[in-house]
Amino acid sequence: MTEEKFVEEIKKLTEIGDLESHKKIVELVDKEIGIFKDNSAKKTLYEYLKKKSEIRIVEFELEALPETDHKNRIHLTGRIIKLYKKLVSASPNNKEKMAARYKIIELQEQQRELTKNYKRSNQDIKISEKLALTIKDISNTIDIFMNKKDVITKIKNIIKETGIGSIETTGFMVLIALISPLFGGVGFTLSMLANAIPVAGYIGLSSVIRNCLTKTEFQEYQYYQSEEYKEYVKAFKEENKTLLEELNSLIREKPAATNTEDKLKINEALISKIDEITNQIKDDGLRRTYELMALGFIRENKELCEEVIDAYRDEKNDDIEKYKEYNKRLTKINLELFKRGNSLKDALVHAGKQAGVSLAVMLISKAIITVMAPHSSYALKNINSLIIPLILAITNGIISIPAYTGKLKYQETKQDKEIEPKDKNKFEKLFGQLKLQPTH
Repeated sequence: MTEEKFVEEIKKLTEIGDLESHKKIVELVDKEIGIFKDNSAKKTLYEYLKKKSEIRIVEFELEALPETDHKNRIHLTGRIIKLYKKLVSASPNNKEKMAARYKIIELQEQQRELTKNYKRSNQDIKISEKLALTIKDISNTIDIFMNKKDVITKIKNIIKETGIGSIETTGFMVLIALISPLFGGVGFTLSMLANAIPVAGYIGLSSVIRNCLTKTEFQEYQYYQSEEYKEYVKAFKEENKTLLEELNSLIREKPAATNTEDKLKINEALISKIDEITNQIKDDGLRRTYELMALGFIRENKELCEEVIDAYRDEKNDDIEKYKEYNKRLTKINLELFKRGNSLKDALVHAGKQAGVSLAVMLISKAIITVMAPHSSYALKNINSLIIPLILAITNGIISIPAYTGKLKYQETKQDKEIEPKDKNKFEKLFGQLKLQPTH
């Protein structure tokens, strides 16, 4: 089978989506996956689709069972959990990986509830089976906690941060020792490496505390799938119903703007209205979704101004005053794009938060060391012991400003651009339901 025919067949079967279609997808991928030998990305994608079909096949089995058949439902849910764990490894991108990880937590909670119902509704369960179910329940509880708190990721972060920090610090100490003879110093000795041990210990302790105080990307993802977030969005839409209707009205007016000046004015009105809405939003992810919309309209205005300027330069019109006016507008637009694209306000807030976290981490670390090793150089002894952590925290915050990863220009992906609300249908697709997803 050719690649084109294979892709078309998979697409057709996916659209049908019944049990036999998913069985056929698994069979086709196993048989024809070799045609992608020169394209590992495509091969990975179809292996991923195969695993999704394998999950769907078991889900069909589960759906066919009576609600009261707790024993078999427990077994099939366990099979689906195992398949989802494989799906995590096969996921083609981070978004799909997090979605699969989140589904595992949901399934584990379902399995735990099924186990409780089964034990409660069957008094004649054998002791050996009851023990096995209890052990499984405990295992699920631990797994759910580990997954919700993203413990494995945090442990990996701690090991990585401690390792890199220790290597960098030790390397710096060795470098200083090697060049010290040039200035009358003692020079490098092996005993100096012993000084790196408490440094590594402090870095490790700080990393543990930092990871306990901050959320991972997956923990943030969980929040945006939660009922708490859905309720927040619902309340936000109710409280700002008038503003949202006004924005919707402006979007409906947009297609009627035919000349450059009218297009600029309607975009400016849209940007102003979106800014009003963003001022009412407390959640960063939801707010950035609206900010990206505004950024799209600003970029559109930039293109409109450039068209007028280019027309004058190409001698398609000779209106010098118009040329000057649009140059001024373009200058303001470029400045606005810089400010918004680099999220200067958000970067400053982020810097403040980073400084706060850094200060808290250093103070907690020093407090622990003070109790465990009061004579250590890292212990809190006097006011100077607090001044240095404060200076370092502020410095860390300032350094984080240019490196801030939440800048809108980083988040303005193709998908974001495709959903700019330039018509009512796209607007309602985004905001007409509770499935509004924030940008991260």
